[in-house]
Amino acid sequence: PKAAKRERRRPRPKPATDPVAIERQIEHAEAELRRIEDELADPGLWSDAGRAAESTRRHASAKQELEGLYTKWEGVASER
Repeated sequence: PKAAKRERRRPRPKPATDPVAIERQIEHAEAELRRIEDELADPGLWSDAGRAAESTRRHASAKQELEGLYTKWEGVASER
């Protein structure tokens, strides 16, 4: 009975294909990107070449991650 009930339930979409989950990931990624951009806007950061390089690397990585999430969201949204 319980097993049969579980089989009849509609499976929940996986997070990778759930537009709401992807939108949440995008919100977090955008917030992280803004935080890094604020860090890069601080003139004091540029007095330390190592910190500046690390922040610049994290900025590029965050932008790339966000672009990937936008692409994923567009693909899921076009399937609806």
